[in-house]
Amino acid sequence: MTKKKSHFQNKEPIFEPILQKIRFSKIKPHIFKDTKVLDLGCGYNASLLHFFSNEISEGVGVDVSIDKSKETRKIKLKTKRLDKELKLPENHFDLVTSLAVTEHLENPLPMYKTAFKSLKPKGKFILTTPSPSAKPILEFLSFKLGVVSKQEIADHKKYYVTEEIYKLLEKAGFNPKKIKVSLFLFGVNTFALAEK
Repeated sequence: MTKKKSHFQNKEPIFEPILQKIRFSKIKPHIFKDTKVLDLGCGYNASLLHFFSNEISEGVGVDVSIDKSKETRKIKLKTKRLDKELKLPENHFDLVTSLAVTEHLENPLPMYKTAFKSLKPKGKFILTTPSPSAKPILEFLSFKLGVVSKQEIADHKKYYVTEEIYKLLEKAGFNPKKIKVSLFLFGVNTFALAEK
């Protein structure tokens, strides 16, 4: 992992907050009253945890850099790399999220293993990542039009096909029968849900 700054640490181009809200809409059906959420790759401001702060009972955000002033009684933030397995409470969280993070890691398997260990039985891991068909679109939007973060797109290590995400989740410990991987946003984004 080469990133030194988290997403939204600096001012982001106009389209970034729109993409973020679309990702949050994929999480909303899985947030219930008093959900305990771990967000791996939470971004500098831990936006997802704050967006759902009225529903969650506890939120932990992890990223390479965070704004400690965004911590609250319910939301705690940790500065950690995501390409290594993390020591976090095991069998603790109802939901683990990782939105637009997989593509930034040389090897996302340690992060997926962290998600698996951190989840309670029947807990869910939800991730999104751009599909290979997104590459030319994102590069055009960032490098040519400047409406998507150039730094974020330049840092992408790999665009995963759905089968690769499925296999990574299985290697992390998730039951293959409880993994669902699909495309959204006209096939340019991958959504995965795995239950422990």
